[in-house]
Amino acid sequence: MTPRSLVGYLHGAFWKVLALLAKAAFVFLIIPRLADGVFGGYSLVSTVTTLIAIMLSLGALDALPIVARGRKAVEQSLAPLFHLILIAAGLCLAVYTVMGGVAPIAAAVAAANLSYLILSGILRSSRPHYYELLTNLPTPLFVGLCAILRSPDLERLLLLFAVANLVVVVGIAAWGGLLSPSSRRQRTYSAAITRRLLKTGNFKSLSTILLLVDFRALILIPSVLFATVPADTLAMALTLAEAVWQLGMVVVNRSYSRYCAGIGTLADSVKTASVLLAGFTLLGCAFIWLPIPFTIRGFDWPLIGWALLFFAAMIALLELRYFFWSRGQYDYQIILAQVGIVAVQAFVVALLPEHVWLPASAIVLLTATILLLAILSRRRK
Repeated sequence: MTPRSLVGYLHGAFWKVLALLAKAAFVFLIIPRLADGVFGGYSLVSTVTTLIAIMLSLGALDALPIVARGRKAVEQSLAPLFHLILIAAGLCLAVYTVMGGVAPIAAAVAAANLSYLILSGILRSSRPHYYELLTNLPTPLFVGLCAILRSPDLERLLLLFAVANLVVVVGIAAWGGLLSPSSRRQRTYSAAITRRLLKTGNFKSLSTILLLVDFRALILIPSVLFATVPADTLAMALTLAEAVWQLGMVVVNRSYSRYCAGIGTLADSVKTASVLLAGFTLLGCAFIWLPIPFTIRGFDWPLIGWALLFFAAMIALLELRYFFWSRGQYDYQIILAQVGIVAVQAFVVALLPEHVWLPASAIVLLTATILLLAILSRRRK
């Protein structure tokens, strides 16, 4: 690891920690001030609009870095696609200003999310520090706006979310020199890339959606198939482990930027995945077997440890996924693997008692991941 790469990792970790602290402030300081039903409505609308944006983006977040390959001239040629989404977001906000209502502001939120996905995809391969700002900076800004405007209703809460995202998106785009008028050649190139995404981007969109299901399958499957709600301790364990996983994803995202720029080999990816898996596994084992001398309501320390083992496997698999994506390999196999992860958790839920769902899922997934790394390690020699 070079000093420059270490600075990059620290930059990403700083902004990720800031975003996580802002989320904690939102949970403990903002949500209690909201009227009944406001946060539930916000969660529903934000989830639906996020899924809509992911589907409309056609995998742009992960596909455009492969197109750009770190070349700023190509990034400039992709800018018209981003401009179009910004115009759509502005029109939605204008309609909301005139008419009001949840539908226009929800459309604005979806457009804001879509503009983030497009801009992130454009900048990700050459300027990962911009991508880290795009990912993390909207959350502190949103929470700050919520703190200034006391007890916002649902529409106002969604408006603040859209504004926070668009302010960061427009600011980063201006900083990156992507708001200047585009030429006819650039517009033609953007149209060609859009057609290409229509043909090939569905795999990456589907993979992103499946990733959300992979993470929450132990919560979703009992609710959908068996009409039961898992214990709060299970949901809390997965939530806390996912927060730690986000810190590890700083390394994975930086790796993807290098791979898209043509830097790095399968050996590098296997090494990075192995180090991440080992780090998360050691942390998870510490929670499982070391005595923690205090308790917090809703926290089951061993269960949090098993959740960390589950995410140890997931972060290693994501590192490998990004490497193979950068090389244009194994699209079908990656989708099938993610479906397999959901299927394993479905079998676990159907056959085993709830208190072993997470340990069983973690053991199966961790074993499969270690075997995959061993196979790839032999292959690279």
